[in-house]
Amino acid sequence: MTTTLEQEGILGRNLVKIDGDLVKNYNSCLKEVVGKETALTSFRIDKRGESPEIEDELGKNYLQNSSSHRHLIIVTPEQQSAELLHEEFSFDTPLIDKIYEHHLPAISAVTRVDGLASEMDDKISTYESLEDLILIKNISVELHTPSGFITAAKKLKEDIRQLKNNPALLIDNDSALVKEIYALAQEIGDVREYAIEKMSISFPVSSFYSRLFDGVYIFREDGEKRDIKRPTRNIRKRLENLKLMTKGYSEVYESLLDNTSDLKTFVIYNPKKNGTMESGPNVKFIPRNNPEDIALFLLSKEFVAYDADKADQQIARLEDLHMLAGGYDVASLSAEERSRSLDACKNLKTPYGRLRDDLKKFKRQLGKGFAVEEIINNLEWENRFALMNVTTNDLLFNKMTNHLLATLVPGSYEATLQFNQRHLENTFKNAAPHEQQYISKLLREIDNKKIDYKK
Repeated sequence: MTTTLEQEGILGRNLVKIDGDLVKNYNSCLKEVVGKETALTSFRIDKRGESPEIEDELGKNYLQNSSSHRHLIIVTPEQQSAELLHEEFSFDTPLIDKIYEHHLPAISAVTRVDGLASEMDDKISTYESLEDLILIKNISVELHTPSGFITAAKKLKEDIRQLKNNPALLIDNDSALVKEIYALAQEIGDVREYAIEKMSISFPVSSFYSRLFDGVYIFREDGEKRDIKRPTRNIRKRLENLKLMTKGYSEVYESLLDNTSDLKTFVIYNPKKNGTMESGPNVKFIPRNNPEDIALFLLSKEFVAYDADKADQQIARLEDLHMLAGGYDVASLSAEERSRSLDACKNLKTPYGRLRDDLKKFKRQLGKGFAVEEIINNLEWENRFALMNVTTNDLLFNKMTNHLLATLVPGSYEATLQFNQRHLENTFKNAAPHEQQYISKLLREIDNKKIDYKK
């Protein structure tokens, strides 16, 4: 019997329960931004306002009108500490966190009486091609209430301020200001103690990844903090050394050597879904089915380094995947049963068995005294990526590189949980019951907060 990661207690552990009047406020916002309402009387939401229960009711991605018109809903300040269920862009979490950090007092005040909603606006009308994602440079958010509460409250507070500064307004113009204050107070109540303000942010975007277009990674130099290691005097020597770890020169290799280039952006993408993308003077496209150029890019930018000590861990993971492919219930095996099962399926032909044998041969060569740089080229690409440690100290590049490697290395369930939950959900949903049991056991055994993905 199949299950879900939420039922297994892996996802959805830190959501906010919504019931009572908050359901009405949520529905008001939902109807305004996407023209729909939920019939549920109780559900849970994340920090963006997305609900797994409403997703079951209204469908995936119900908080958007299209991939380029995404919305958020806030009905309680408690959402600030909730998890984010699905990152469509790697900047989603810091963007939403910034909203709470800058406007929490106002959010706390307004959500006593109404919900808040906004589009996460990148000023792009539609994403027709992955090239449109390169145009994303800034995201703006301005929270508003469906009832117009913020506008009315700000007006009421301003009227009260004018009256305090000029008591003559009590009788001027047939007490027009007083009548306006009374009407507004009747409509929205006493807001004198409320911290009402314009709730908007502007969020600059540099490098990011997106799950759109089957996964796009945009490594961009922003001219300030993040310099993607522009060519230096020593870059030729460094790349010549890296050439020992690749199979020859490439367009990416030549672009890295070109000291006259103004190249500032590298884009890694899936050509199977998007066709071949044409590079430009400032943008170089690297197809995901070209592992040589991906490895060259990551190594030359010093985002990663090879670590032979990771071989044993990956061999054990590949052995598990090999047995799972043979129908073995790996999650329930004792150490002794695992050894016997491995021996029993030694003649089984699977891609994981082939990769395991490849890594074992690599280990034997290391034992003979060969240096990693001398033999790394003998490994299949999946294993080369598996031996990469993310070494960049830049948190954004670190996150992007870990996300990318999780898509290139078989069995990277822990990293996928951290960096690509939607993909993990789909993988889990399509897995056989014994594979689901293995993934669940593996993920329950880890404490995500203690995983250091920089190492």
